Amino acid sequence: MQARTLPSFTLVLLGSISSLVFAGTGAAQVGPALDVDPALALLWPENQRAFLQDGAGLLLTRAQVDELTALDSPGRDVFIRDFLARDPIPETPENELAEGIEKRLALVRTEFFSVQDDRAKLLFLQGSPTERQPIDCSETFKPMELWIYGTPETGVRKLVLYRPKPDLPYKLWLPIDSKRDLYNPEMEYWLNQWEELRGRITGGRRFDREICKDAKTIDLVTGVDGLFGFAPGRPKNSDFEIHLAPPADLTAWAQTAAQTELPEIKSLGDARLEVSFPEKAGLRMLTRLLVVLPSELETQPVIEGEKAELRFVVEGQLERQAKVFESFRMRFQLPVPETQVPLALAVDRRLRPGEEFLVRLKIQEESSGRSLFVNRAFVVSSEIAATEELPVPEEAIIALGEELKRNRVAGHDGLILVPPETDVVFGLWRAEALVTGERIVEVAFSLDGKRVMSRRRPP
Repeated sequence: MQARTLPSFTLVLLGSISSLVFAGTGAAQVGPALDVDPALALLWPENQRAFLQDGAGLLLTRAQVDELTALDSPGRDVFIRDFLARDPIPETPENELAEGIEKRLALVRTEFFSVQDDRAKLLFLQGSPTERQPIDCSETFKPMELWIYGTPETGVRKLVLYRPKPDLPYKLWLPIDSKRDLYNPEMEYWLNQWEELRGRITGGRRFDREICKDAKTIDLVTGVDGLFGFAPGRPKNSDFEIHLAPPADLTAWAQTAAQTELPEIKSLGDARLEVSFPEKAGLRMLTRLLVVLPSELETQPVIEGEKAELRFVVEGQLERQAKVFESFRMRFQLPVPETQVPLALAVDRRLRPGEEFLVRLKIQEESSGRSLFVNRAFVVSSEIAATEELPVPEEAIIALGEELKRNRVAGHDGLILVPPETDVVFGLWRAEALVTGERIVEVAFSLDGKRVMSRRRPP
């Protein structure tokens, strides 16, 4: 067999291809507002950061984003105030723009912490789809959803959203991404084999169509039959990108958004989020996120027999460099205070000093279903920096601490590390310890028979 000589390409050609791909994929993921260096906005006051990164910024054009980011802090306040004060329909008593932004953010928060996920961007910019169809074919495709907007009378628009990797949010599929990016690795391999042997195969359907009834639908939406069957007149990048672009007519968007129908939302009110760094934990710093609920909050205790207690669930997401670093969920059970005092829910994470994070928390009262959201950006201190004066009365904090201590179970002396809920854990995972008995004074941790750490008090 004669060896084939592969053609060579110059670095200039490779550079051109790389630049083209970068430009296309950049447009696929973010609009002008979210294209800004995330570290820049983390240094801004929270109201300014939230305006740019948490929804409203998706309405800004490139020129407006450039103008906003070039301003100092007072200038940004003026820009944001003037933008939100625009009343697209002055003859009505409401400000449809402000109302539309508020309603679309509420719609996003029924499902997402932020607008990182392209599904959240679509909810904010386009509203709820007419139909949302999960593609339940894990043996064929990566996690995927088909979103349908419009009607046969107004025009039907179909969008494919998928999760490229397990630790990434969903993204809108574009032709530049390649159809193969939708398949899981095994199916991509088999389809490659099918394409290579197509001339020798008589009869039979393509592998993916044999086992997934939705494969044909995905072919039609993408305009690609299998991996390489490009249909004439197939959709272009711009046909999909337009759905994530700032609205061309802000007045029309505001009118539509202001009419957004929302499910019943029970609000818990407002809360304050304090961040402190009370102690070092090896090479990391204990970062305490303290959610302070005001004393005027009318809580609804859970009553079981003669026992009454307050129950809250805190769901959180830590973001680093505009990507999800860690997600967590914690439950708090507090005794009902005898008098109305602020309540404090302490969430501890161990983070590397010097790194910048954005934390997003959802606090929900179990008994009523009421909830609230708080966000805050911070830089992990390299030095211990506890809050000098506790932001809540001391009895509220002590009540929480005593309740945690009472979780010790009577009986023989022992300690069990509760395993994770799933077989495989990605990223940082913190084990919960179940302690029984009263005589344990020290816990030692060993690796390969060598002692590496010991603790004489609970974390």
